Amino acid sequence: MRNKIFEIISTVAKKNVSEIIDNSDQKGLWDSFTHLELILALEEKFSIMFEPEEISEMLTPELLIRGVEDKLNNES
Repeated sequence: MRNKIFEIISTVAKKNVSEIIDNSDQKGLWDSFTHLELILALEEKFSIMFEPEEISEMLTPELLIRGVEDKLNNES
């Protein structure tokens, strides 16, 4: 899961996977427009939908991973 999400971040934010650190904030990795693109890519890849309040809280790679895992676990 983590590697898939890192690959999506890498593709959308145009960063090397090695630049993505779990607890780094989005400021170093992506801007607000890229954040929305990233959320859309995750929703499409994992067939999930985030609520607006969830989106605004997912500001680090670790929080993105947790958000996706929570959605997938709640849908099963």
